Amino acid sequence: MLCFITFILIKSIQYAFHSQQKEDIFMRTICIRVDDETKEQFQEFCDSAGISLSAAITIFLKSVIRENKLPFEIKGTRSI
Repeated sequence: MLCFITFILIKSIQYAFHSQQKEDIFMRTICIRVDDETKEQFQEFCDSAGISLSAAITIFLKSVIRENKLPFEIKGTRSI
């Protein structure tokens, strides 16, 4: 019985490992440039919200995709 349980545990770990590898194949890295102060303030916000920078940016991206718009209005300046 112990051998059977050990076998099941090993198979479960292998499945989880391979599933994670498959998910990682589809993950991509996005590099952005921001000034130090903006990054630090955003990091502080994320820390206080209990989420990572990556999670916050992913939430933003998925929100834009879902709503098909930016979650704020962008206005241009008028030349007079």
